[in-house]
Amino acid sequence: MAYIGQSIKNGTFSVLDTSGNTYNGSNTAFALGTQVGSAAQLLVSHDGVIQKPGTDYTLSSGGAAITFTTAPASGASIFIVEISGAVGGPMNRDINGEELILDVDGDSSITADTDDQIDIKIGGSDIISATASAFTVNSGVVFNENSASVDFRVESNGDENCLIVDGSGDRVGIGIAVPEAKLHIFDGDASVGPNANGDELVVEDNDNCGISILSSNDAYGSIFFGDSGDDDIGQIRYDHTNNNMSFIANAAEAMRINNAGALLIGKTTAGSSVQGIEAAAPNGDLAATRTDALPFLVNRLGNDGELILLRHANSTEGTISVSGSTVSYGGFTGTHWSRLADNSKPTILKGTILESLDAMVDWYQIKFTVTDKESKDENGDFKTYEFKEDYALKDGESVGDVITHTHDGVDLPATIEKEQDIKHAQCKVSNSAESKSVYGAFVAWDNDSTDTVNDILVAQVGTFVIRVHKDETVAKGDLIQSKGDGTGKVQADDIIRASTVAKVLSTTKIETYSDGSYIVPCSLHC
Repeated sequence: MAYIGQSIKNGTFSVLDTSGNTYNGSNTAFALGTQVGSAAQLLVSHDGVIQKPGTDYTLSSGGAAITFTTAPASGASIFIVEISGAVGGPMNRDINGEELILDVDGDSSITADTDDQIDIKIGGSDIISATASAFTVNSGVVFNENSASVDFRVESNGDENCLIVDGSGDRVGIGIAVPEAKLHIFDGDASVGPNANGDELVVEDNDNCGISILSSNDAYGSIFFGDSGDDDIGQIRYDHTNNNMSFIANAAEAMRINNAGALLIGKTTAGSSVQGIEAAAPNGDLAATRTDALPFLVNRLGNDGELILLRHANSTEGTISVSGSTVSYGGFTGTHWSRLADNSKPTILKGTILESLDAMVDWYQIKFTVTDKESKDENGDFKTYEFKEDYALKDGESVGDVITHTHDGVDLPATIEKEQDIKHAQCKVSNSAESKSVYGAFVAWDNDSTDTVNDILVAQVGTFVIRVHKDETVAKGDLIQSKGDGTGKVQADDIIRASTVAKVLSTTKIETYSDGSYIVPCSLHC
């Protein structure tokens, strides 16, 4: 009887070559010579009787073989046709959890063997599972779009919020289900939200938190600030070559922390002879230098009071204060430098009276030029700075000699110069009674260990102590003159003379020495 109904719209029928199979009444499984996805794709005739899929036969070997429920008899006539594609229209049938095999070797498929779940298997491994509420990608799977250079990886780390894309808010979160920024990296709740002016990138943790910028050891690591006129008008930059941290504003370096920890403001080279402000670490000294203008300003806007406190060992030793238009210097002692004629350093007791000599103290310095290879002038040349440092003249050296000096680890030529000093005379321990050339009282030796000269700090005005001879008895208000052995004696009258050293302020003996001499507080009148 002829076929009645719609014509076949698409699909193919292929007679399978099963001539190699042997039917002996015991074999049930036979090769198909191809691979099919479902038993329903086969039209099987056994001795002219059409077989029912799933009842009379099933597929085996991943769809590459057919297995009969009853072994075909010896000499049986088996005729098999594979039906590929749709017949009479699209497929519309219940496959009831059967596996849809997609490749030749049968290890890639789609199944729905779990209720309300579809599983995709590739290469024998489950890759993706889909339910009504979740799309699950299994461990180690990579989403890779080569043309867009996108590589999205999902790892089995137990973090259900590994990567969250909030399409409604145009936000991405890592480790957080509800990101609070365009990119929110979350490792713990810090109990604070981002500022509205800084919610593009947020890094959050309830413990220590940070961002690392890693560069090679001969390059910069930088943060750039830009606008429509300049893409790097502001920067924070670390130079790994020199280990300097620079802060750049309006395209110019405004501040630097150098490799010694010194803070430099308005300059890139350390040294008090370079214009700018320098707070040196770890020493803690502060230097302010300007070429032709005021380098340091202290301004108290409120009531009268202290402007500056001067401390030693955490105790206040002096002050500078203001009252109305009067500035007062508290704890004031005026001192000057001097030196013995032979540059010796004998033991001299504090308060010992000194006399001046008819010879000046010579100090020397070296002058050299430093090139700043990180700053250029308006001509594009590296900026240079002239430095001067104190220098102790060595045997055989003289003014004008050029020596090699090491500055910041660099050897530079330096010229020896003599300082232009016109006021510091050499001195000696007073050995003339009632001497009119008294210079002042011994305070201390200069403790600068960088040179070989033995400078003396001499107190001349203000308040200090005077060493009095053991046989002298002083009273408040007494004037003191030199006794001729470094100690003082009571002046015979109350007239301030050229030989007057000091006036006794208190008879309190601050210290008594082994020779019986003692020191008392005085106002100096040298």
